[in-house]
Amino acid sequence: MGTDDDDKGPILLSCGSLIIDDIVYEDGTEQKDVLGGAGVFAIYGARLWYKPPLSRQIGYTVQRGHDFVPEIQQELERLSISLNPQDHLDLYTPRGLNTFSSDDHRDFEYIHPVIRIFPRDFPPKWLLSGQIVHLICSAARAQEIVDEWHTLQRKYAIQYEASHVPKTMFMWEPLPWDCLPEKWEEFTRVMKLIDIVSPNHEEAAAVLGTTMADLIDTLGSEHKALDHLADRFLQAGIGESNKGCIAIRAGKRGALVARNDTPHWLVPAYWQSQDHSRVRDVTGAGNAFCGGFCVGYLLNKDIIDAALYGSVSASFTVEQVGVPKLNITHESWNDDLSPDGRLADLRCRISTHMPSSEQQWRSTGKN
Repeated sequence: MGTDDDDKGPILLSCGSLIIDDIVYEDGTEQKDVLGGAGVFAIYGARLWYKPPLSRQIGYTVQRGHDFVPEIQQELERLSISLNPQDHLDLYTPRGLNTFSSDDHRDFEYIHPVIRIFPRDFPPKWLLSGQIVHLICSAARAQEIVDEWHTLQRKYAIQYEASHVPKTMFMWEPLPWDCLPEKWEEFTRVMKLIDIVSPNHEEAAAVLGTTMADLIDTLGSEHKALDHLADRFLQAGIGESNKGCIAIRAGKRGALVARNDTPHWLVPAYWQSQDHSRVRDVTGAGNAFCGGFCVGYLLNKDIIDAALYGSVSASFTVEQVGVPKLNITHESWNDDLSPDGRLADLRCRISTHMPSSEQQWRSTGKN
């Protein structure tokens, strides 16, 4: 089990939720106690890239109700990440019911609500070591988390006489129900506190008062529609001094990433239409993308390369219902090509479309 016993705390954290899912398939068969939740999928998306002992650089607070399933704790412990269990004896463990119908359509409802994670739920050392934090929440909660993080970080830096505290970056996934036109002004305020904003394409359009279908009709293509959305977000301002990044997740199309100082780039999904048999369930793919993106961005601060990491993380997530399957003996995932292998494959696919200077440094295989 990963603990906080090491001198250095984890550098990558998530404030996303853990949910235990019960699943009912179209034929009536059931699957109980499936590990899920946005925070968990993001953590798995990051864990793909960090083998032990580096896996301890990932930190997660496990919110456990009185009915928490021991096998879920064991599954998390197999990851060898830094875990911080918190027990709530007066609450149920977050649980959802997922019902599949025709064409693998999935309906979701909460059986027991999520137990939110705040910065105060992390050990003090984690607030002094954290370099990037994944959020999935409303704009109001994103601001609350960032403000609380900075307040506690300053407090602990003094309390523990920390000589160096890294600047913490934040990657934010807005919630679908918060992406309303009347919330755009609030979004523009909060985005200035965030380093990487990552809605999906439908959410990005919705908060701007439009739809992807309308944008495609007006602009002529899905790519132009994504470019337009990215421009609107960047014009509103992301991050300190508008140096932040937009990463619009667009399902099977991939993800469009952009920053004010770089061209827009549409990074493809790893699995393409001819690979449809490899895609079982897309639940959690966007969260896993964000976890992988965080790792890639920490490694080299390059948003295109970070999106490649995210695309590979998503590719492992869609291959089954639930989180990717880890073989701890061989440190392999889903009994397939390693994440590094898929990353190299994806880099080769896009290298012919990159400017020559980009191709040159990527050909070194930096990862």
